Amino acid sequence: MIEVDWARLKAHELRKLANENAVVILPIASIEQHGPHLPVMTDTRLGQEIAHRAARKAYSTRAVVVAPVVWSGLSEHHMPFGGTLTLSHDTFRRVVRDLIEAIIRQGFKDILISNSHGGNIIAMQQILDELAPTSKATLVATTYDVEAGEDLSRHLEDQSGVLHAGEAETSMMLVCEPDLVDTSKHN
Repeated sequence: MIEVDWARLKAHELRKLANENAVVILPIASIEQHGPHLPVMTDTRLGQEIAHRAARKAYSTRAVVVAPVVWSGLSEHHMPFGGTLTLSHDTFRRVVRDLIEAIIRQGFKDILISNSHGGNIIAMQQILDELAPTSKATLVATTYDVEAGEDLSRHLEDQSGVLHAGEAETSMMLVCEPDLVDTSKHN
């Protein structure tokens, strides 16, 4: 299988990918409560999985590499529930901007920000709006459940779309990390 994980590649392999005009996917996510049955890493784990699967699927058409997940997002609204780690808007924006700049400095020219947490959507778009006019790279942003939308929803039995800690996220975590999902009825 093709290696698409930035962190597992060697520096010379990443330089080669930059020279080959590979796309970089930068996943952004969160660590936050996901009810009594899912781990706090749900958005981060699903974002990583989606980015890696997309990269492997697209690789035959164009090389793709997936940067490490930015696991700390904007989750202030989840703080009262426990288990949540959040950044301020300013810090989040600076981290994402700095990572985009670092990726560009490595020679990559096409970057896809792949978001897996609803609380990051507005800030993600603002970052791209600010950077895109002067960036040396093409910057695009997406949120997987918005893109998957109806196609993903048709597989659901009890809900009309991807809801926080709901049927879709639970199902996907059962595929990715089944040992971390509490399937007992008393949760």
